[in-house]
Amino acid sequence: VRRAFVKSYGTNYKGAFDHPLTPYIETKPGEPPNPKKLKTDGLPYRDWPLYTLGRDKVHPARVVAHALSQRRLDEVRRTTGIAPRLLAFGYSMDNAKAEAWFTATAPVLDLPEFDQPFRRRTNQAVAVADEVRKILNFCVLDATKRRSDDVKDKYDNSLSANLSRRFWSATEPSFFDLVRHLHEAYGHPPDEASIELEMRNWVETLRGVARRLFEDFSQERGDFAAADVKRVSEAWNRLLAFTSLRSRKIVEAAGLPVEEQTKPSK
Repeated sequence: VRRAFVKSYGTNYKGAFDHPLTPYIETKPGEPPNPKKLKTDGLPYRDWPLYTLGRDKVHPARVVAHALSQRRLDEVRRTTGIAPRLLAFGYSMDNAKAEAWFTATAPVLDLPEFDQPFRRRTNQAVAVADEVRKILNFCVLDATKRRSDDVKDKYDNSLSANLSRRFWSATEPSFFDLVRHLHEAYGHPPDEASIELEMRNWVETLRGVARRLFEDFSQERGDFAAADVKRVSEAWNRLLAFTSLRSRKIVEAAGLPVEEQTKPSK
């Protein structure tokens, strides 16, 4: 590329334009959907259901939707020995400024016979992962507070971005293992008890990664002696409590049955 032209405020693609390689999200009733935009944490599996399955008001790219509608991906896998994969790519933008280029590949699977429960469970797996990530981020920031607000804001933004990338990367292999198990389970009348166990194991995997990352990030500057040990300890305890399967928010995000707490009789 020798020369590029920039149009002020970019091009408005409203109307009938629908890029076949872009997933879209409906934001307001009666208005055209918006294209999916990349964030600074790249292309984590958080967006995999959007790119492949879609859900209410979320539509995969037309090329992906067409491929899935043919239900021939498993046939391709059997006859060629090649597992089809999704390639996603794009820029993270700050207005007209390109911040970073991201590219990633991920599995793409034919929809199983019981596709709606599969979609629901997959979205729940992502939802509970994002909930654990948010809790981890909050607890690490709380454990690494700095006195200067100016320094703190800059440090917090950088730490949060790095922490998110590390979290998504560390849990990605287990996520796609879970997706494959769910895909097999919903290929025939599913055993909900075994699926519930898979989801509980997934939450425990997320908790394990969150604990390791908390330890890494809360002490990454090698300044533990100068840290507020009490604050770090309290943040650690909150992380354990808020990501536990006893946490109602975690249980609901994972689509697990909520056990009502019974008060002891007097």
